[in-house]
Amino acid sequence: MAGQYAFKWTYGDSLDFTITWSPGGTPQDVNGYTANMKIRNKTTDAELLHLAIGTGLSLGSPTTNGQIIGAVTPTLMKAGSLVNENVIHYYDLQVRSSDGSVLKTLIAGDFQVIKEATDVDS
Repeated sequence: MAGQYAFKWTYGDSLDFTITWSPGGTPQDVNGYTANMKIRNKTTDAELLHLAIGTGLSLGSPTTNGQIIGAVTPTLMKAGSLVNENVIHYYDLQVRSSDGSVLKTLIAGDFQVIKEATDVDS
């Protein structure tokens, strides 16, 4: 079962997080894995933003530490279809082994966009 986490992101900000996958308390070797995180509209199910290795996500170093790292710039966050309004969407973050034998949803939940008031440039 995926861990549940609710993101609260202020429009225009960076998004930084680290997830450590430790089944049974031991960090999973994620060497050769891919990671994808998608944010979708709760009403229409439309994909609003897709993050992957090289576009906002990376694997920890060394990859045996089980870490999936999110370091998403404001430019990348705005490149999707997220808009500057108070709204709650949903997301999940999945990892997949290189041979496809393992697919695991690590976290999922609400993704709340908080309307920006100071640096409105959208």
